[in-house]
Amino acid sequence: MSAEPRLQFLQINDLHYRDFRHELDTSTYHDANTRAGWLLEALRKQGSLPPVDFVLAIGDMVHGESLEALERECPAMAAALNELPVEVFPAMGNHEVKQSEGDPEWELPYRDAYSVNDHYSFEREGIAFIVFNNAGTSNDLPSAVREKRLGNLQRLLTRHRNQPKIIVCHVPLVCIRDEPELKASMGFPSYKCLEPEILEAIEAEADSVLAVLSGHIHITGCVVRKGIHHLIASGPASFPHDIVHFSVFEDRIDVEVIQLPSNLWVPETNIHGALRHGRDFTDSQHQTPLAYICGNPDE
Repeated sequence: MSAEPRLQFLQINDLHYRDFRHELDTSTYHDANTRAGWLLEALRKQGSLPPVDFVLAIGDMVHGESLEALERECPAMAAALNELPVEVFPAMGNHEVKQSEGDPEWELPYRDAYSVNDHYSFEREGIAFIVFNNAGTSNDLPSAVREKRLGNLQRLLTRHRNQPKIIVCHVPLVCIRDEPELKASMGFPSYKCLEPEILEAIEAEADSVLAVLSGHIHITGCVVRKGIHHLIASGPASFPHDIVHFSVFEDRIDVEVIQLPSNLWVPETNIHGALRHGRDFTDSQHQTPLAYICGNPDE
């Protein structure tokens, strides 16, 4: 087995940063800004986290909820990420556009702040990373948006056909928990990507797809479907406040879930528990409420 990783990178998502002028506009995650600040400072100074070559910022880096808020929060977050000593590759989340994927007005603050397309790819150490936007998943996403999204994804998959690849998108493509329980505990329609053609296109390339990395549902876990590992991190905003570190070796990829320091924990930010729903959740593979949100040790 190789001794040193060829590549190391970090997945961060769901920071839900709020500009102070909008903290009282809508409900948010208690002390989310404190945890976001700790994470960004840890990445700036290095030493508190394992070394990385780049960072994947997989959506909902800001809370948004209004155009005015997004016009302040997106540039502030982009500037903070730009100060990091490593490259950052962003993906659009639903809170960056208030579920308005394909709407130029709602997408403008994100596009202006990050100066990237919402579908793009890059390569590192022979692995292609395909980043695409599924932030607007819904039961009634306009057909034109669906067609454009699928076309962009297929173009990138074709570009990197037969090359080892990792897919990056905000909303998970599969259920990370038993579907009835996840649908109930999430409480929103977007407990997974609801447009099946996206998963179908990726599974058609399953022989070369190593993993799909997502966030959005505020749960940490992994499932394997058709040989593809679907990994989701809760993100710092809500308990369990997880990010994920990846080490790429010649013969494997090691995955480490990193929970933010305990002095930053706010268990009441768990959106899948009794405080929000009047009851906790478990499923067939996760026998306790804590395992339901954190995943099992072997997951």
